[in-house]
Amino acid sequence: MTTIGYHASHEQFAPGRLRDLVVRAEQAGFTAAKTSDHFQPWSEKQGQSGFAWSWLGAAMQATALPFGAISAPGYRYHPAVLAQAAATCAEMFPNRLWLALGSGEAIKEAITGLPWPEKAERNARLGECAAVIRALLDGETVTHRGRVTVIEARLYSRPAAPIPLIGAATSAATARFVGTWADGLLTTTGGDIATMAQDAIVFAMANPQPEVDPAEAAEHATVVATGRSDFANQINNVLVFPGVFRGLMDAQTDHISDEMLLAAAVALSDVVGAEERNPTYIIPSVFNPKVSKAVAQAVEKVARERARTAS
Repeated sequence: MTTIGYHASHEQFAPGRLRDLVVRAEQAGFTAAKTSDHFQPWSEKQGQSGFAWSWLGAAMQATALPFGAISAPGYRYHPAVLAQAAATCAEMFPNRLWLALGSGEAIKEAITGLPWPEKAERNARLGECAAVIRALLDGETVTHRGRVTVIEARLYSRPAAPIPLIGAATSAATARFVGTWADGLLTTTGGDIATMAQDAIVFAMANPQPEVDPAEAAEHATVVATGRSDFANQINNVLVFPGVFRGLMDAQTDHISDEMLLAAAVALSDVVGAEERNPTYIIPSVFNPKVSKAVAQAVEKVARERARTAS
């Protein structure tokens, strides 16, 4: 049976407001919830980023919903501390918590000052952390020396029922890896990158999900454009959206069509002069002042033409 859940986005709402929203979600008929876990929002304009684990206690007390959380152990969270946080919530609210573990993103985890590793190294660290967390939740005293260090750690307050440990993955390779230790899979729709865009020149990815690793996408695309702030070619937030919304306001419309987005993409590419264009450079610099104006004018033109046709 399909379960429809509510995603609690800490980067979008203040913690108190988000708690109230999840209460309303339950009242509206949602039967599950999941929380994001950020130290900072995706952009300054979002302006919020509450601490997920203290918020979970309040949200689970205010509702009867089962909750999921996705965290990245080994950076902001030592795996023993994350295990303790999950065990505490699950002891207070039995059979209502699952924990997804992922390899992390720089925008959330790099605040510690540690060098941000490549995907393969992040997966290896994730595997070690998952083993530590599972052992602690099983009641073991853990000593581990590897990519993370744990010395004689033991959880004294544990839930009676085990906490499902879920692996987060958006590629077949990562899914195979987390399948070696996870109780389930947390993923997004979309399928395999290679079959989706074998001949792509630009591979656009949204944030916060689907989270496709830019390096993996680059194996199948000549140019990778992304909304992720930890990857240089941040085409969505920096280059496209400001111009799109300016064009909508200039045209006095609140409707965004596929034709407008296509016009924005063409305008964006046209900002790069023919003399500059090459197989790996078709996206202008984020500092190019012509970008927003060109995109806005293209979107406004399509919007006004659509209005005239409709009338």
